[in-house]
Amino acid sequence: ATSLYALHGEELTINRITAEVIHAIQRAYEVCLGDAPSPALTEAWAPLDSLQGQWVSAQIGEREVSGIANGIDAQGALLIDGAAGLQSIHAGDVRIQKAPATTRDTTHTG
Repeated sequence: ATSLYALHGEELTINRITAEVIHAIQRAYEVCLGDAPSPALTEAWAPLDSLQGQWVSAQIGEREVSGIANGIDAQGALLIDGAAGLQSIHAGDVRIQKAPATTRDTTHTG
Protein backbone atom coordinates (compact mmCIF):
# COMPACT_ATOMS: atom_id res chain seq x y z
CA ALA A 1 0.00 0.00 0.00
CA THR A 2 1.05 3.57 -0.55
CA SER A 3 -0.27 7.08 0.02
CA LEU A 4 -0.54 10.31 -1.94
CA TYR A 5 2.07 11.75 0.41
CA ALA A 6 4.48 8.93 -0.45
CA LEU A 7 3.86 9.38 -4.17
CA HIS A 8 3.97 13.17 -4.25
CA GLY A 9 6.44 13.95 -1.45
CA GLU A 10 4.20 16.49 0.27
CA GLU A 11 0.83 16.65 1.96
CA LEU A 12 -1.99 17.27 -0.49
CA THR A 13 -5.07 19.15 0.63
CA ILE A 14 -8.54 18.09 -0.44
CA ASN A 15 -8.83 21.39 -2.36
CA ARG A 16 -5.67 20.68 -4.36
CA ILE A 17 -6.72 17.10 -5.12
CA THR A 18 -10.18 18.30 -6.19
CA ALA A 19 -8.68 21.00 -8.43
CA GLU A 20 -6.35 18.46 -10.10
CA VAL A 21 -9.23 16.03 -10.72
CA ILE A 22 -11.42 18.78 -12.19
CA HIS A 23 -8.54 19.94 -14.41
CA ALA A 24 -7.96 16.37 -15.68
CA ILE A 25 -11.67 15.94 -16.43
CA GLN A 26 -11.75 19.28 -18.24
CA ARG A 27 -8.73 18.32 -20.41
CA ALA A 28 -10.35 14.99 -21.30
CA TYR A 29 -13.65 16.71 -22.07
CA GLU A 30 -11.91 19.16 -24.40
CA VAL A 31 -10.27 16.24 -26.22
CA CYS A 32 -13.72 14.67 -26.67
CA LEU A 33 -15.13 17.92 -28.06
CA GLY A 34 -12.23 18.49 -30.43
CA ASP A 35 -12.57 17.88 -34.15
CA ALA A 36 -9.39 15.80 -34.37
CA PRO A 37 -9.68 12.06 -33.76
CA SER A 38 -8.01 10.88 -30.56
CA PRO A 39 -6.53 7.37 -30.56
CA ALA A 40 -5.56 8.03 -26.92
CA LEU A 41 -9.27 8.28 -26.07
CA THR A 42 -9.92 4.87 -27.61
CA GLU A 43 -7.01 3.31 -25.71
CA ALA A 44 -7.98 4.93 -22.40
CA TRP A 45 -11.61 3.83 -22.77
CA ALA A 46 -10.94 0.15 -23.57
CA PRO A 47 -10.30 -1.12 -20.01
CA LEU A 48 -13.35 0.81 -18.73
CA ASP A 49 -15.78 -0.35 -21.42
CA SER A 50 -18.53 -2.33 -19.69
CA LEU A 51 -20.48 -2.70 -22.95
CA GLN A 52 -17.68 -4.43 -24.89
CA GLY A 53 -19.00 -7.70 -26.32
CA GLN A 54 -22.55 -7.11 -25.03
CA TRP A 55 -25.59 -7.28 -27.28
CA VAL A 56 -26.95 -3.73 -27.30
CA SER A 57 -29.71 -1.74 -28.92
CA ALA A 58 -29.37 2.00 -29.63
CA GLN A 59 -32.44 4.12 -30.27
CA ILE A 60 -31.55 7.15 -32.40
CA GLY A 61 -34.77 9.07 -32.97
CA GLU A 62 -37.02 6.70 -34.91
CA ARG A 63 -34.10 4.47 -35.96
CA GLU A 64 -32.85 1.51 -33.94
CA VAL A 65 -29.44 -0.13 -34.30
CA SER A 66 -28.80 -3.50 -32.63
CA GLY A 67 -25.70 -5.63 -32.45
CA ILE A 68 -22.56 -6.30 -30.46
CA ALA A 69 -20.92 -3.31 -28.77
CA ASN A 70 -17.37 -3.05 -30.07
CA GLY A 71 -15.77 -0.17 -28.15
CA ILE A 72 -15.59 3.44 -29.33
CA ASP A 73 -13.98 5.12 -32.29
CA ALA A 74 -11.44 7.96 -32.13
CA GLN A 75 -14.26 10.53 -31.95
CA GLY A 76 -15.85 8.76 -28.95
CA ALA A 77 -18.79 7.24 -30.84
CA LEU A 78 -20.07 3.83 -29.71
CA LEU A 79 -19.32 1.14 -32.29
CA ILE A 80 -22.08 -1.42 -32.83
CA ASP A 81 -21.43 -4.42 -35.07
CA GLY A 82 -24.84 -5.46 -36.37
CA ALA A 83 -26.67 -6.69 -39.43
CA ALA A 84 -25.68 -3.57 -41.41
CA GLY A 85 -22.02 -3.89 -40.42
CA LEU A 86 -20.04 -1.72 -38.02
CA GLN A 87 -21.87 1.53 -37.25
CA SER A 88 -20.76 4.56 -35.22
CA ILE A 89 -23.40 5.85 -32.82
CA HIS A 90 -22.75 9.42 -31.70
CA ALA A 91 -25.93 9.94 -29.67
CA GLY A 92 -28.95 7.91 -28.63
CA ASP A 93 -30.43 5.74 -25.90
CA VAL A 94 -28.44 2.53 -25.51
CA ARG A 95 -29.73 -0.58 -23.75
CA ILE A 96 -28.14 -3.94 -23.07
CA GLN A 97 -30.33 -6.63 -24.64
CA LYS A 98 -30.53 -10.40 -24.71
CA ALA A 99 -28.88 -11.69 -27.85
CA PRO A 100 -31.33 -12.99 -30.43
CA ALA A 101 -31.73 -16.77 -30.42
CA THR A 102 -29.86 -17.03 -33.74
CA THR A 103 -26.70 -15.54 -32.18
CA ARG A 104 -26.74 -17.40 -28.87
CA ASP A 105 -24.77 -20.59 -28.36
CA THR A 106 -27.32 -23.40 -28.50
CA THR A 107 -24.93 -26.32 -27.95
CA HIS A 108 -25.70 -28.57 -25.00
CA THR A 109 -23.35 -30.79 -23.08
CA GLY A 110 -24.15 -34.01 -21.37
